[in-house]
Amino acid sequence: MGRFCAVVSFSTSLVMFSLLMTQIIRDGRTVDDNLRKEQPVMTFSSLTIAWATIGFSTSGHACYPLYQNCMRQPAKFNYSLTIAFLGILVLLCSPVYSSYYFLGGAVYTPDSDNLLLVLSDGPIKSIAGIGLAVHFMMSYIFTLNPLCQQIEELAGIPKRFSWQLVVIRSSILAGHVFLAESVPQFGPLLSLVSACLWIPSAFIAPSVFFLCLKHLMNKRNYVTDSTALHLLVIVLAVILVCCCTYSSLVELITAQSTFTVPCYVNSTAAHI
Repeated sequence: MGRFCAVVSFSTSLVMFSLLMTQIIRDGRTVDDNLRKEQPVMTFSSLTIAWATIGFSTSGHACYPLYQNCMRQPAKFNYSLTIAFLGILVLLCSPVYSSYYFLGGAVYTPDSDNLLLVLSDGPIKSIAGIGLAVHFMMSYIFTLNPLCQQIEELAGIPKRFSWQLVVIRSSILAGHVFLAESVPQFGPLLSLVSACLWIPSAFIAPSVFFLCLKHLMNKRNYVTDSTALHLLVIVLAVILVCCCTYSSLVELITAQSTFTVPCYVNSTAAHI
């Protein structure tokens, strides 16, 4: 099931980004030249919040052992990880750079957090939206699986299919849906969560765990060139976490429409 979800997720994302590139180029033909030449003003806040968003979009380290366990040759996990990150980099950067090149200042709208809302309506945009939904559903399945397995192990639930398994996984899914519906405007919180959780897990935790394991395995020759490199990464990551957290808190406090009532209380006030 995990392999099927991964293949479907990657395939839909590849088709979706190809369609987005096509629509971006088509919309770029109608954009005024002066508007296209407009560039955003880079500030400390925008730069750090961008880092937090990037950290969230490339997170998923908790699922890596599951992926490696599903591989036919787990020893080649480093090769698959390198290829995967290069593919993610190409897929994510292609629509971003092309939108700034072809659309320019037309991207800087109140809806610029979502590129689909900036593009003109049409069948290409609709198909891309459907592909994005399928991609998220497939990704959600295999990224949620490690959390479910850990909770099932703590609860002592047998690994075979049973009613306890259905109750636990359905409860976790219902909790996620309730959280999503309770926070209609999740954008400002996304940067804060990423700054506090995802960046430390992506940059700080791997280096700390590596140094601890290295110290346990070889206590004599502890300080090496790789040790200095990991310590540098930890220091820079701590500074990055502090800056991203500060900028995210400022944006969260100063945002005018960050907190709205949930849709199950008032659908009009929740901007639905």
